[in-house]
Amino acid sequence: MKASTASQQAQRSQQNMADFWNARQKAVSTEKELAGVMFDYARAVACKIAEDDPAHPIWRDLATLMSGWATQNQRHIP
Repeated sequence: MKASTASQQAQRSQQNMADFWNARQKAVSTEKELAGVMFDYARAVACKIAEDDPAHPIWRDLATLMSGWATQNQRHIP
């Protein structure tokens, strides 16, 4: 019973988080605002993962992803 309750709480927490971030995404009016919301979302997910498992390499994973994106898009800078 306890495992089922914990599972239900985890699912509810995930749904609340999804609802929150979906609403923030829908509320933006520019692409720049959307990028800001998605950056905040990624950071919130990383914080939660690191809180639950301090040994998880989530910050390195996020930094690697962002570095790759920046390197790929740097060619657009005059």
